[in-house]
Amino acid sequence: MKHYLQFKKTISNLVSDDENYIIMNDGKPIKINKIDEDAFEVRMDENLDCQEICGRKREKAEDDIFYSAYFSIVCHVYKDTNLKVIYLNNEEQQMIMCFSVKRSVKATINNIYLDYTKDIDLLVEYELNDLSKVTVNDFVNFNCNVNKYNNAYLDDQSSLEVNCLHLNNYKVLNKTNVYLYGPYAQAKLEMRCLNISGAEQEYDSCVYHMASNTDSKIMNYYVAENSSKIDAKSDIIVSKGIENYKTQKDVKGYVLDDDSQVNSTDIKTIEKDSDFDLNRFVDIFLLKIKDRKIRQYIEGKR
Repeated sequence: MKHYLQFKKTISNLVSDDENYIIMNDGKPIKINKIDEDAFEVRMDENLDCQEICGRKREKAEDDIFYSAYFSIVCHVYKDTNLKVIYLNNEEQQMIMCFSVKRSVKATINNIYLDYTKDIDLLVEYELNDLSKVTVNDFVNFNCNVNKYNNAYLDDQSSLEVNCLHLNNYKVLNKTNVYLYGPYAQAKLEMRCLNISGAEQEYDSCVYHMASNTDSKIMNYYVAENSSKIDAKSDIIVSKGIENYKTQKDVKGYVLDDDSQVNSTDIKTIEKDSDFDLNRFVDIFLLKIKDRKIRQYIEGKR
């Protein structure tokens, strides 16, 4: 709890009593605030079974997290909800956080990784039941080495929009996989990564079209400075026999000095621009954030 008390004032500026929020400290919820008691429920010692959901077999690194994590949390969302989740960690080495959004529910989930000081392996998963519509906004600012695995499973006519801003200060592996296993499912991923840490960071995104009449869009933008390196990959994989699918990719990389690198087979030309507008790069993400408190917090981290 010392870690939480250290950031209590910062957290109080991010939330209020008339909002839905969860505060996660060292892998477990220590405070849950609900406007509607029936809107969502947080359960300990649960996880999502991706094999049962869409027939997916986990990769070894994810299995290792499952076997090692002391805490596994699922947040079940039953009604239209705008939810903030604030994360702190200085003890756990593995952590699992899952969200299951029920049929026809509209949800906005704002994840704020406020302070991580211990190297960690993270697994974050989303289950979108049929006709659900989910927006995920992630602000990621790790102060430790992190391996983060993000998975989303989309049923019939569900839609997912993910907006991420990465301002990480250490070595990072961030993998995002989206599985469109239901017909007419849609996914839009937009990730903005700024690496000025001097460390190597890796960002992988992949959308799997497992059903017909599905739609995906990947928009990833990478900036490296201060002898930093980014390795990036953005893939779209279509299962055999799938028809009437739509895909789109827009991936760009920028290096701001001679000693930095952005490596990606998706980018034809890496732009070198010492006058690149970093404020504008962050502002585009902020335009997607409707919450005033979150915008102010991120603006203060520049």
